[in-house]
Amino acid sequence: MVYEYLGGPEHSKRVLAEWLDGGRVLKVESYFKLETQQGDHRVHLYEEYRLAPDGQRLTVYKLRSTQDQALTYMDQRTWAESAGMTTTAAGLLRAVVIDESLIPLVEKHGLKPLRDFCGQFTGQSDIQIYQWA
Repeated sequence: MVYEYLGGPEHSKRVLAEWLDGGRVLKVESYFKLETQQGDHRVHLYEEYRLAPDGQRLTVYKLRSTQDQALTYMDQRTWAESAGMTTTAAGLLRAVVIDESLIPLVEKHGLKPLRDFCGQFTGQSDIQIYQWA
């Protein structure tokens, strides 16, 4: 089943959503007009939210027609204590968060790691993590 939403001024935003793979994948496509100083641009945003079969990892893929590369976010329940710190740092650095198993693949494509937070906050309280930040 495909869900559709039309909104914004003059119905300028269209969003389509569909569940795939037995409800483990949510595909969302958005079409909208982006107003900038250089003029209006039509934007197509493709997003996929994938839940791993064990239910322990959520992977989000985002591809935007105004960007050259797709963004991939991954959240794993076992590293939840550092997830907020990691995703915040990624946003500030204009980077992506990946699972360490994907490092060889992204290095093969010329991307270099900016910071590795694996295990850095294990065993620390939220207060200790925020004080570090």
